[in-house]
Amino acid sequence: MPQNIVVTTAIELTPEARGEVDFAVSKLTGESQVNYETKVDPQIIGGVRIAINGRVYDATVSAKLEKLINQ
Repeated sequence: MPQNIVVTTAIELTPEARGEVDFAVSKLTGESQVNYETKVDPQIIGGVRIAINGRVYDATVSAKLEKLINQ
């Protein structure tokens, strides 16, 4: 079954960072090879957000700051 995967970062991924994202997405999906769309959104400040079929794994700086503010 094809998966809809979107990876969002604050800046364009370097080849090294892309390798790390490839590993993380493979681990999350259980598939050895995955294709995904990348998006750049400077508002997330840093970190990465991975959306797989609507489920979001958010490890962005902006999400962590928001969590701290709302505590």
